[in-house]
Amino acid sequence: MKLQECAAFFLQRHKLSQLGRCRSRIAQRQGAALSMLVDQAATRKVCNALLSIIQFARPKGAGDGCD
Repeated sequence: MKLQECAAFFLQRHKLSQLGRCRSRIAQRQGAALSMLVDQAATRKVCNALLSIIQFARPKGAGDGCD
């Protein structure tokens, strides 16, 4: 998957409107290396791994994990 497809998949699955905000929050929590992976995501495997990491990193009770 290209980055845009990965982002669309992510947005559709999580009903998020601003992937960039999520990415910056993830970078704050998980380090810049993960945000670089988001930028360079090229395969479904990488996309799914990022989704798993993002879901794991979401605080409990947060509506979409971004706010």
